[in-house]
Order: sequence, then structure tokens, then C-alpha cells
Amino acid sequence: MRRTQTEPKAPPSPHRATPESEFARLEQENSSLQARLAGLTEEVGRNDSLLRKTQERELELLRAGSLTQLFERLIVGLRTSYQLDEVALILHDPQHEIRHLLSGDGVTAGEPPGVCFVDALVTVAPQLASRDPQRFTPELASDFLAHLGLVAAICVENAVNRARLLRSGLTDFLTGFHNRRYLHARLREEFARAQRARHALVCLMIDVDHFKRINDQYGHLAGDAVLREVAQRIDAEMRLSDTGARFGGDEFAMVLSHATMSDGERVAARVLHAVRELPITVGKGVQETVTLSIGVAAAKPAAGQRDYKVLAERLIAEADAALYRAKSAGRNRVATSPNVVA
Repeated sequence: MRRTQTEPKAPPSPHRATPESEFARLEQENSSLQARLAGLTEEVGRNDSLLRKTQERELELLRAGSLTQLFERLIVGLRTSYQLDEVALILHDPQHEIRHLLSGDGVTAGEPPGVCFVDALVTVAPQLASRDPQRFTPELASDFLAHLGLVAAICVENAVNRARLLRSGLTDFLTGFHNRRYLHARLREEFARAQRARHALVCLMIDVDHFKRINDQYGHLAGDAVLREVAQRIDAEMRLSDTGARFGGDEFAMVLSHATMSDGERVAARVLHAVRELPITVGKGVQETVTLSIGVAAAKPAAGQRDYKVLAERLIAEADAALYRAKSAGRNRVATSPNVVA
């Protein structure tokens, strides 16, 4: 019978973890996990706050009723909400359509603050910058800003379409000028502005002389061509703050804001000269020299006067009476109203 020899036991390793060291290791790992969890919880809270803030901004943009209001909410709203020093909006507007729509939205000079229009996007890139080096870092995602940018783009497109639709109801299809309805609304606005600023405004009523003869002799297409050309020449003599409209038939109107009777007479003389200086083509190889009769009237609303509709009608009536005097005196001239509407 063979005797089995027992292997001697190995002595305990000096590197083997003791219960105390294992507990300490687990405690350290637990503390590390708790710190990481606290950091993640804080990050989730920040993201949740940012998400709510972004959603609030998006709702504000979606509620904007006009291009002007939308731009204000984009620039001022984002700057305030995200505590930014500056916000700039760059819009690709190669045909200047948005700028023209803004001119009908009450923007009378220059670009809205913070908005930059460009004809090409070749050299334009979005920029994020801050004096705080921790504000924008490579590890920070920009998902919320990207989504907000997408919503802003959709809102701008919607606002442009809404402005187009509004303008189509307030624009004369033939000449591209504003129509009579728009003129009355704009006159009421100008009276309110003039009253606040305590300055005057001027209205010009313009009639194309012997327009019926042109229609009868050359046809209605020739008459339409004359009206379009006259509208373009009138438009070339207007400031950005002035308003031009086709009042009806062969009659046009201009409203000069912050202007005196002398200003009105000077503008009327320029329009008269611009139209009659060069003949207008009315057919193949056929041109006609077209002249105008213009009536000018001024208004300076008194303090406390609030019926701007009545004031607008009175101013148009005064300018129309002056126009009648110009026609009665032989046409191709300017006549002024002796009465100042107040």
C-alpha cells in the first residue's frame, strides 16, 4: 500500500487583500460613483433647464406676428434668455425681397438692429464666441442650438410667406405699388407718428394727363405700360420713408412723412420732371410724352386729435382739390392747398 504524500501549504501572499483594504477600496469606488452620479444629475438638471428655455424661445418665435417682431425676438430674446453679450442674425437675401417686405412692415431706414443681409453665403460661417473660456468648449454639444436654429429658419420662412400674402392684399397687381386700402391704413399710422413727434406730413395726389386718349388711341395694353412706367419713375423720386400708392385708375398718391409743404412742392416738381423728361414707349416704335397734374396738401395734427381716419380723409380731399385746380389751370403742373389739415 502506497502512502500518499501531502503537499505543504503555501504561505499567505503579502499582496493578498485583507478585508480592511477591500472595504476601503469599495468605499473609494462608491464615493467615485456617487460623485459621478451627482455630476450626471447636475448635468441632466442643466440640460433640462436649457431644454425648457429653448422650448420657451421656440414658442416665442412661433408666436411672432411679423418679420419685425420675429427679428426682435430672435435678437433681443435670445440675448436676454441666454445671457449673451451679442446675437447676430445673417440672412441670405439675394433678391432683396425680405428687405422690401420689411419696408412695408414699418422699417423705414437701414437694417433692423442685429440683422445682417447678404447676397451670397460663400464667406459666411456661424460663429460662437465668448469672453468666458468655459462658455463654449469642444466637449459641449450644440444640439439645442442646432434645433433652435432650425425652428428660427422655419419661422423666418413662415413670416416671409405671411408678409407676401399680406402685401398681395395691399398691393396693386399692375404697378407693384401699394393700393388705396394700404394708403388709408398708412396715413392713419403717419398721423399718429406725426402727432407724437409734433411734425407735419404731406400728401401728393397725382393724375396722368390725357390718359383716356392714350387708352383709346393705342389700346389698354399701352395704357398699362404707361401706368407701370409712371409708377417706376415716381418710385425713383421717393425716400425709403415715403409711401407711394395707386389710388385708382390713372391716379397715384404719395405720402411724405416728416415733411413740410415746401418739401412736398420740391418732390412734386421732381416727379413732374422725371415723368415728362423722357417719352414712354406705347407701341412698336411709338413713344408718347406723358405729363402729370399734381396736387399737394400738408397736415400737422393737433394734440389730442385721435380720429386719424377723418384726418386722413381730409388730407386726401385737400390734395385732391389742389389736383383739380392743377388740371383746370391747363395740366402739366403742380398746385398746392392753402389749408393745413390739423
